[in-house]
Formats: sequence, structure tokens, C-alpha cells
Amino acid sequence: MPFPLIDVLSVRHYLAQNGIFLNASVSLVDIGNINYVYCLEDPKQGTFYLKYYGLAPRRTNSAIDKIGYEPTRFLNERDALLLLHRVLDPLLTSALPKIVHTDLEARVLIMTDIANHKPILRELLLSDPSLAAQALPFAARFLAQQHASTLGCKDLVQHDAF
Repeated sequence: MPFPLIDVLSVRHYLAQNGIFLNASVSLVDIGNINYVYCLEDPKQGTFYLKYYGLAPRRTNSAIDKIGYEPTRFLNERDALLLLHRVLDPLLTSALPKIVHTDLEARVLIMTDIANHKPILRELLLSDPSLAAQALPFAARFLAQQHASTLGCKDLVQHDAF
């Protein structure tokens, strides 16, 4: 079993073991309750984010206590991002992070900066009603699927929806 990535030193060790982002500076990004998020700033490759989904939430609160925590939830995020990249207009997907590394055993995703200094998805949707009309049904189903899977429901989104 891989070691937990709960501090910068363990992340550096993980990156070295995997031969990736060897020249990147690593810093903890103190956001959210569930995942550990680290910023990887590489002088040649740019900025990326490593998300580590631990065996327990990074912090807990009453909502997390009620719904429970399943370490495999990171698969939902990975699958949702891959789906959105497949079905949305390229202009919209340019505002989504791209997954560049997945480690199922260690529960790690490394992805690009959200929009890499371009408009984020919200800004694109607000600026172009036709893009919003295309994206909102997918976004709604995506959000419903994420919440349903967090609560243990399976296959909420039917295959013909996409």
C-alpha cells in the first residue's frame, strides 16, 4: 500500500518514486475538506495540481460525517472530467483541467491548472448563451451523478443521456 501524501515531503518522495515532476516546487493548497491538494510548479512544464484522496477526509464536518467518506470517490471525479472532455465543445473543455497522471493504487490525480490562465468555465458560459445551452444539461447531470455517487447510488445517469 502506498504511503499517505499528507505533507509536502511525502509528495516529493512520491513524485521522485514515479519519476515525474522532478524539478517542480511543491506546496500545499489549503482548500476544501476532503482532499489534499498540492500545487506543482515546474519551470519547464508549468503549473499542475496533485490531488490525493486519503483513506479519511483531510478535515471533517457534520455534512461529511452524515454522508460518509469513500476513498474511491476520486474515480468519480476522474471519470466525470474524462466524460466532459469527450462530450463538450473544445472551447468549453479548454476551461477544464486535463488529467495528466492517474495512480489508482495511491488514489492520486495530477491535472493541469484549471484553465491555465484562460477564462474559466463560468466565464465562458456567462459570455456565450449558445455554449451555456450546450453545457448546462451536462453540468446538471454531472453534478447529480457526483452527489448520487457520494451517497452510494450507482448508475444515476443513463447511458443515453450523453
